[in-house]
Amino acid sequence: DYSILDLDPGPRVPFRHVVEIARWTKDALDALGLHGALKTSGASGLHIYVPLPASTSYETSLLLAQVVATQVAEDHPKIATVERRLKARPAGTVYVDYLQNVAGKSVASVFSLRAQPAASVSMPLAWDELMDDLDPRDFTISTAVADVAKRATLWSTQLEKAVDLHSLTSSL
Repeated sequence: DYSILDLDPGPRVPFRHVVEIARWTKDALDALGLHGALKTSGASGLHIYVPLPASTSYETSLLLAQVVATQVAEDHPKIATVERRLKARPAGTVYVDYLQNVAGKSVASVFSLRAQPAASVSMPLAWDELMDDLDPRDFTISTAVADVAKRATLWSTQLEKAVDLHSLTSSL
């Protein structure tokens, strides 16, 4: 019932590049009439969940993520890539990972506590929180508790925005 795009920065890539790519991904989704639910990964990246109707096939979900990720990487090749192999990725890029949708892959769920020194948390974000100075390290076990109820409502509201893919594909 959703597709995932995992924005994963390479070594020494500033987080503001992840933010830029998230904005471009939102633009690509908007252009297709789709909605994305945004959250921190709990580590160094961002996740964008694209809510889909429950009847959506696995293949369609994967293809949708691949199309969006590839479009973003082709439009912004200096800082975005879909190259999976670490050694083959251009330096300074963010991996727009659509392969998180492959069977058997795992992804940190919303509110997951991560094995990081500060016990970081994967937190839902509103799109207007996607600022250049956003720092995912601000969401820790110490800071997250106060926001859980508000952010749980935000997350569930964002995931309710599934689109009818049949009408979308017929209009393309």
